[in-house]
Amino acid sequence: FIPSRSVTVLVKVLANVLTEAIVSMLVTRLLSMLSDQGFKKRIKQLNLLPQQLPTGPIPFHHHDGKEKFN
Repeated sequence: FIPSRSVTVLVKVLANVLTEAIVSMLVTRLLSMLSDQGFKKRIKQLNLLPQQLPTGPIPFHHHDGKEKFN
């Protein structure tokens, strides 16, 4: 038998964790979409040569994006 108080706490913690995870996921996706569009526009504006760009998939952190491309 589990005391109901600990169950309530557990449920609250789980709910908080889930909400945080979902929100952070959405925010990350939104930011990456925005920065991705900005990134492509900047490449067109600067008309960079392919050699200057890093090869392979770029791990996109929005902090890096703001620093590098703004």
